[in-house]
Amino acid sequence: MRTRNIIRGWIICLIWLFSLPYVNAVTVYVPLDHWVYDFLDRMQTRGITEQRLFQSRPYSRSEVAGVLVEISSSKEALRLGTADRALLRQLMGEFSGDICPHGGEMDSLADERHLLSWRDDHTVIHADLLFGAQIQSKECCSGDQEGTISRTTAGGSIRGQSGSAFAFYMSVTNTLTRGEDIAEERFDPLLGAPVTISGGNVYSDDASAYLVWQLPWFEITAGRDQVHWGPGINSGLLLSGQNPRFDQVRLRFTKSRFQFISLHGKLYGGGQRYLAAHRLEWRLHSRLTLAGSESVVYGGRNPEPAYLNPLMIYHVAEHHLGDRDNNMMSLDALFFPYRGHRIYTELFLDDFSFSENPLTYYGNKWALTAGWQWAAPFGMRGMDVSLEYTRLEPFVYTHADTLNIYRNYNSPIGHWLGPDSDGLFLKITCLIHRNLQMAFLAHHIRQGESDINTPHTPEMGTEKSFLTGIVESTSNTGLMLRWQVFRDAFLTGRYAFISVRNTDHVPGQTDSGHSLFMQFTMNY
Repeated sequence: MRTRNIIRGWIICLIWLFSLPYVNAVTVYVPLDHWVYDFLDRMQTRGITEQRLFQSRPYSRSEVAGVLVEISSSKEALRLGTADRALLRQLMGEFSGDICPHGGEMDSLADERHLLSWRDDHTVIHADLLFGAQIQSKECCSGDQEGTISRTTAGGSIRGQSGSAFAFYMSVTNTLTRGEDIAEERFDPLLGAPVTISGGNVYSDDASAYLVWQLPWFEITAGRDQVHWGPGINSGLLLSGQNPRFDQVRLRFTKSRFQFISLHGKLYGGGQRYLAAHRLEWRLHSRLTLAGSESVVYGGRNPEPAYLNPLMIYHVAEHHLGDRDNNMMSLDALFFPYRGHRIYTELFLDDFSFSENPLTYYGNKWALTAGWQWAAPFGMRGMDVSLEYTRLEPFVYTHADTLNIYRNYNSPIGHWLGPDSDGLFLKITCLIHRNLQMAFLAHHIRQGESDINTPHTPEMGTEKSFLTGIVESTSNTGLMLRWQVFRDAFLTGRYAFISVRNTDHVPGQTDSGHSLFMQFTMNY
């Protein structure tokens, strides 16, 4: 009888939720590799828009459309250069279907193109063709594979929405790789994404698929997707967009200046493994956003109810579950001190003891990212300068139980540098024309001998040192050109000179060489 009453109560709650009116129609999310993210960052830094987006990506198409409408109707838009105005017009067309609910006007001449579209009074579906081809040639270094590698990718995507409550997205791609040294088929996630071999050709595939359900106060996303949390440009410390896609259920609540996100996902590699994470952001001021995030990796058992609870503090839950999982947290801040400047930082804590020295005690596992962006320096409207430094202490992301290592497939869930490393990144971008962008890139990376698969052991003692053993130092300097050949078809070329000291952590061994990368991508 009690079970029947509980089920009846849930049914009544669901009927009540469905009966409430919806404020905006639900939309799918914009893939993390879309160039609109760079455009929006530049507009916010320049002060063209006062609408500050949260630093939890991906953004929904509705969110992007709202900012585009605000930019186009703002008097500040008069300060845009010719190239930025042309890009804004292109984006207004691409998001035209999502702009009308925000009161914006559509430009039919710039409407987004689709391979196929279908609509009726309640449903809209778009299908697109995806294609890509890239060639990478590298003469350096002994730690990497030299020679030329080519990849050809073909696939498609479908997105749609039905009524005001449901939206869906799915994409699938298959990539043919030639020139890469892969001797046999791979289906172990610990070694990376799966590959198959046929007639000397190497094939790999990938897919994204999710359903969005919007309720009056929050929305639920269920499926396979990527997530990036934090203000970092190159990567995030807690959740990084460079990490492979994983299956997840994501809850998002947004109200005025606050946004709360909670997710629970299935990780790949090493057995039965899960990730739980939640994040709270607060726009304290139009110039300042603060956020706190927490995550935990656990495995070897079914999903834990305590970690499925979106409001539960995982640090407390882990203690009550036997202190056997890998719990971590981060704090980040985004600050716009004045027009044209953005300053941000993220502090990541894996394990930490305030009673011990954070620089020498092995148990203090932390990481830090700090960055600065200068938009339109000296009044040059098409130029941007970005500088970012990241440091990851030894043993960050590691765990004594291999099930709980902070990775998905063979990649860190957080920053791609991995533990015991730091990196300084400089990027100077110049938008020459709507269809032509040039950038100068400089990276300097140092890597100690620790890695994500090497946890601390009692034999190592209680002391640690940053950049342990023989430190490999890599400098990468080059140029990048990106040309939009036609609508949503980009040709990218990148040249870099690479110099390495202590290659493969061998003292005194040096290496240098050139890297050339060419890529063509198209979304039709």
